[in-house]
Amino acid sequence: MEYISVAIKAMVTVFLTLVINKFLSIFRRRQLYVTVHSVINNLSYKAGGYTVSLVVGNKGKDKEKAVEIVFPKNKVCKVVSSDYSGVTSDGRKIKIDRVLAGQRIETIVYVSGEFEPGRKNKPFVKSEDANGKSFYGRGMEPVGAGPIFLFFSVFGAILSMGYFVYDGKSPFDGYYSLRYWSFYNAGFSVDDIQENKFLSGLYPFDKDLPISFLRVEKAKGNRYLHFSIQNRTPEVLKVSAEYMTRDSRLYVRERLAAYNIFDEKESDAELRRIDEKYNALDWDERRWGPIYLKAGETKGIKMPRPIRGSDSIEDFAVEFRVTGERRGLDEKYRFHPEESKEAREDIVRSLR
Repeated sequence: MEYISVAIKAMVTVFLTLVINKFLSIFRRRQLYVTVHSVINNLSYKAGGYTVSLVVGNKGKDKEKAVEIVFPKNKVCKVVSSDYSGVTSDGRKIKIDRVLAGQRIETIVYVSGEFEPGRKNKPFVKSEDANGKSFYGRGMEPVGAGPIFLFFSVFGAILSMGYFVYDGKSPFDGYYSLRYWSFYNAGFSVDDIQENKFLSGLYPFDKDLPISFLRVEKAKGNRYLHFSIQNRTPEVLKVSAEYMTRDSRLYVRERLAAYNIFDEKESDAELRRIDEKYNALDWDERRWGPIYLKAGETKGIKMPRPIRGSDSIEDFAVEFRVTGERRGLDEKYRFHPEESKEAREDIVRSLR
């Protein structure tokens, strides 16, 4: 099993490396281009020809050196004017010593010959390391991959956040489930946005977790959930826990509506009905702790829950609150037994 675990880690590492490299390559892609803005018949030359307005640009992240622009059907090109001093002509070529990342150069050139530059006679552009693209017409300059990727990233982030909010999860739940993979695989989750100091030093595939489910025990009219808590921080921690009510959002919403009923007897009756519907515990039955752990200390905890005929695995979700003796550490973690194979089988067995 140890060899299998190592192999899986290696495969995941290679896969993530490939994905990250592909992601970064989007921003390193060469994006050299030339755009023919306008073409004017040049009547001052007996041999004929055209005055062409060009824009040469670099939307990539790397500098392009030794850039050449060639008009394949024309014999002679001459630079008339340019907003950059490094533009020269050589035969039918326009040469530019370099085009920096994000730079845009405007140049006017004279092109001899009877073939008018246009959509079917666009110039070619290349550099020392890449071939560029040619465009014709104003407004046809390409958009860099960076802004496009940023747009889709922001759009995807908004959709993801909307999904998580609708689904009742934190927008960061996807990241946390990868960052703390073994922790999530054991049925635990991180509550919303926090520093997670309690999980400090925890790697995605670590088996030694700061909170671990141990077993379920039935005794004296109760079911007891056993956990192991380990303090990996350099300070004293206080840990408390409570059983979460199933469908807690709906439960709270219905109870608030019941409190607003004018008739007190009807309100009390509705509150009792709601508690039975959601199999809710009284406040003192739901809460457990606290216990205190010194730095590096490990303790076991035993959480009782009264046995009821309506109990289901949903009723054994637990929220842990971890606070430190210094300010700045106040974090919550949740245990979802249905997400842990070991806990799920153990609890379902105890419900029979």
